[in-house]
Amino acid sequence: MNTLMNSCERTLSRLPAVAAVVFSLACTQLLAQSEAAQAQLLQSRQLLEQLEGTYGRLDPRLLESLEQLGNRLSELGEYDDANEVLDQAIQITRISEGLFTRSQLPLQFSKIDNLVDARDWRRANRLMEYVVSLLNRRENIVDEGFIQASLRLADLHLRGVVEDGTVRQSTHIKYAARLTERALNLAVSAWGPYDLRLPAIIYKRVVQLHLQARAVEVGGSIGIGLRAFSSTGPGLARPRSDVLLEYYFNGLSRLGQIRNIYSNQETLNPEAIAFADVYIGDWQVLFSNQDGAERSYLSAYNGFRTANIDLQAINQFFHSPKLLPAISFHSNWEEANASSNIDAGEEVNTQDVVNLSVIPWSANFSHVSSPFEFDTTTPRHAGFREMAEYSLILASLEKVYRWHRGRYITSISTAQELRPVRARSLDPEAQFELEARIKSIRFRPKLVGGVAQAVSAKLFYDTFQ
Repeated sequence: MNTLMNSCERTLSRLPAVAAVVFSLACTQLLAQSEAAQAQLLQSRQLLEQLEGTYGRLDPRLLESLEQLGNRLSELGEYDDANEVLDQAIQITRISEGLFTRSQLPLQFSKIDNLVDARDWRRANRLMEYVVSLLNRRENIVDEGFIQASLRLADLHLRGVVEDGTVRQSTHIKYAARLTERALNLAVSAWGPYDLRLPAIIYKRVVQLHLQARAVEVGGSIGIGLRAFSSTGPGLARPRSDVLLEYYFNGLSRLGQIRNIYSNQETLNPEAIAFADVYIGDWQVLFSNQDGAERSYLSAYNGFRTANIDLQAINQFFHSPKLLPAISFHSNWEEANASSNIDAGEEVNTQDVVNLSVIPWSANFSHVSSPFEFDTTTPRHAGFREMAEYSLILASLEKVYRWHRGRYITSISTAQELRPVRARSLDPEAQFELEARIKSIRFRPKLVGGVAQAVSAKLFYDTFQ
């Protein structure tokens, strides 16, 4: 708690008066929450001591209290202490159920989360390898728990892409792809090729393919690692254009697989098929295929009309452009509307200036959003953000040509006529680089009747402190 107080005091000293008042109130709330958390922590410790005194340190009846105490220590950033508690819980599980049972997976994942939050990727990588060995055991049953564990491990590897050492970036992204591919193949074998649980898994792989494509475009060691013929070979790399074309067709095939699943149900759901077309259109935008995007978005519009969705409701849903790729996968109209916080009764004003918010995945992937959702209240994501604000015209699907990092780039649905409204003081070179990042971001365009429209917008961009 003293660390939090000192951090608040240092930040307050650098802020202007109005911002200082707002930040001071936030700090007061955080301090109150911290005091309550400390009281709960003390209560958890006392309960555990009582149970240990009654049953001993290795009794399974301690597990619930150990998990609770570990979670509260993690929430307070006491990662080493939390791992000691989790180690005790893991030991109890192994003694009572066996060394290699899946029941220890939630505890192992909690420990990995702690190591990653503490930036101890060396130990985290070793533990992730151990979890892979648990998942690879022949006696495992392929059920939803098994599939979700594999996908959770894939997400941890995606964190490693931007948080672990540079030399391991391409390794992490390859492991994430391998785990997702394996989970998908096993799910198809266990559930059948048209099971409605498959599209969400397939779409996770699509998002990963987009990240791989962006990494190849950015270049550097991760781009070379993804283009390499072999990790043990003489260092030969495939041409960038060939790799990008492979990712494009792979992703398009996956999205077609999703559409095929919805088209092969006993009772057809035109909403789900239409959403599949939306995601196909998004993929075409990401790879600058103008004709493909136009056809897919129009097909989606016709599908929604077939599903008896009101014309105004469709235009309202697609009124504001969306950052691509969309991380959340939806196949249901009501669910998608709820996720987008759209008021069904609100009138659409075609003259509105839309607000766009971009929080990049990392400084290295500055025009890519995070490939997975995270809890913004955790210590890892807490902090004061400085935002840059720009006014712009978001082009529809007409092609835009420009030079970027020595290459001639073709893009669609990107920012044009960029003008800074509010941004921190940057030298001309940094300002140029920031604007180049923003122009590299792709959006699902505003759609009216399934046809893309240009739109005036304000864009708020996290400029990384």
